[in-house]
Amino acid sequence: MKDGYRRSREQGVTLVELLITIVIAGIVFAALVPVFVHAAQSSAGDNARTAGLGVAQDKLERIRSLPYGDITPANLNDGPYASDHGLGNTASVGVSGGGKQYLIGYDVQRVYPADLQNPEPGLELYKQVTVDVYWAGNPRPVKHTLLRTVVYRQYAAPTVIGLDVAPISQVGNTQGMVVPGADHIVTITASVETAVAVKEVVFTVTSANGSYEKSFAETVGTGGVYVCQWLASDAPDGFYRIAATAASQAGYASNTWHVVVQLETGKPPSPVDLVASPGNNSVTLDWAAPAAGDIAYYEIWRSTTADRNAATLVATNLETLHYPDTSVTNDTRYYYWVYAIDLLGNTSDPPATADATPSLTAGDHTPPSVPILTAIAGATAIDLTWTPSLDPDPSSGIGGYEIFRSIDGINFSPLALALASATSYSDGVGTDSPQYWYEIRAVDASVNANRSAFSGAVGPRKTPAAPATLTVVNNSRNANDPCTVTVQNNLTKQYYDQNGTTSATPPVSPSIPSQTGSAQWHNLPSDGSYNVTATYRSGKPRTQSAPPWTVGFR
Repeated sequence: MKDGYRRSREQGVTLVELLITIVIAGIVFAALVPVFVHAAQSSAGDNARTAGLGVAQDKLERIRSLPYGDITPANLNDGPYASDHGLGNTASVGVSGGGKQYLIGYDVQRVYPADLQNPEPGLELYKQVTVDVYWAGNPRPVKHTLLRTVVYRQYAAPTVIGLDVAPISQVGNTQGMVVPGADHIVTITASVETAVAVKEVVFTVTSANGSYEKSFAETVGTGGVYVCQWLASDAPDGFYRIAATAASQAGYASNTWHVVVQLETGKPPSPVDLVASPGNNSVTLDWAAPAAGDIAYYEIWRSTTADRNAATLVATNLETLHYPDTSVTNDTRYYYWVYAIDLLGNTSDPPATADATPSLTAGDHTPPSVPILTAIAGATAIDLTWTPSLDPDPSSGIGGYEIFRSIDGINFSPLALALASATSYSDGVGTDSPQYWYEIRAVDASVNANRSAFSGAVGPRKTPAAPATLTVVNNSRNANDPCTVTVQNNLTKQYYDQNGTTSATPPVSPSIPSQTGSAQWHNLPSDGSYNVTATYRSGKPRTQSAPPWTVGFR
C-alpha cells in the first residue's frame, strides 16, 4: 500500500500543488495588467502628440505663405479669411483608425529695434508667430505642441534692385557727370522686383550741402520699371544724392537705393552781397557764397575806375568769404569785383561791384574804455581781475586785453594777451618771487586795432610765510660717526644756512655728532619744501624731504 502511494507521488503533482500554482499565476497576471494599460495609453498619447505636431507644422507653413500685412490674430483665428487659407482654431486628424479633434491657438508679436523710441506697427523688424496645438478628450494627460517662427518685414515690401540717372556726359572734363540739355530735364529710372504689388515709388533729390531737396512719387510702372523726370533748371551745380524707395499696397517701405552724381549745367552763379569797408590804408571785403555746391575758390579783381575791363587780379584761390586788402593807398577810390570759380574751372558772370576809399580817418578810430585792474597775491600766484571794457563803435567790438608786468613799477614788459571774453588772469610766480607791478589795456577788433589807455599800475606785495625751524638729528649708533648737512629749497634751488640766509652754493655746514646729536636751521619759509642731505664719512649722502620739521638720519 505504502509503495503504491510513493509511486503515485513520483509520477504527478498533488491537488494542493496545482492549486498553489494557479494562485501564483493569477497574482502575477494581475500585477502586469496596469503595465499593459499604461503602455497602451502612452502609445496613444505619443501618437496624438505626433499628429498634433503635424497640424502645427502645416499651419506654420500656411502662415509663411501669407502676405506680411495679413499675418494678424484676426486673420488666423476662425473667420472667412482663416477658412479660405486653411487656418482657424480646429482641425480633425485620423489617429489609430479613428478621428480626433484638435484645438489651435495663435499668437502674433511685433518685435521692434531696441533703440526705437516710439514703436508703432510698420516699424517692427519682424513678426514672431506661435502656434499652440492640443487635443480634446482622451488620452490623458492632454499635451500641447508649441511651434514658433519669425517672418521679417522686408518680405512685406517690394525690393528696389537698380537706379539709373541720365543724361550722363561721355566727353571732355564733364565725363561721368549729369549734364542736362536745354530743357534741363534729368531722367531717373528705378527697377523694382514685381513679386510684391507696388503702390508707389518715391524719388528724392538732395544736394550735398542740404540747401536743395525735391521729392517725386510715381504710381505707374511697366514691368517693374518706374520713371520720373526732374526739372533741374533751379538746381545749382554740385553733388546730389538721388534715392528711390518703393512701398507696398499695405504701406510697407522697401530698401532705399541711392546714387551720388555731380550735376553740371555750366558756369557758377556770381557771389552776392559784396561789401567794401574802408580803413587806414586798407579795404576789407565781405561777400556771400552763391548757391552752387561745386565752388572751388574765389578771385578778387580791383581797379581805380568803374571799368571792369581795366581791373587787375588782386587775390586768387581764396576759400573764405572775407578778404582784407592792405595793398591800397589812402584817399584813392578803389572798385572791386569777386568771381566764383567751380571745380571745372568755369568762372561766374561779372558780379556787382563795390567801392571804398581808404583814409586816415576811415573806419573805427575810437579806442575802447580803460579797464580797471585789481591784483591779489596768493601763496604761489598773483591773481588779476579787471572790469570789461566797452568799445564806442559797436561795429568793431573788443578784440582782447594786453597784460604787462614790471619788477620796479616803471618799466613794463608784455606778459600775456587775454581773450575779449576774459576778465581774469593768474600769474604763477612761485613762492619766492619779488614784488611785481601790473598794467592792462583793451584792444578793439577794428582794422586799426585801437588801444585804450593803460590801467593804473598795481603791485601787490606777497605776505611772507611764517618762519619755521628745522631740526636735524644724527641717529647713527656708531660712537664716532658725525655728519654734515645741507638744506636746499626744492623750488628756488637756494641753499640756507642755520640763520635762514640763502645762497646759490652750499654754505659751511655744521658737523652733527652721532648718537642723537642735532642741529637747527631757523627762519625757513614755512610754505616751502626742502631737500635735507646728510653726508657721513662712512657712506654715500642720504637725502630726506622737509617738512616734517624734524628729520633724523641713521
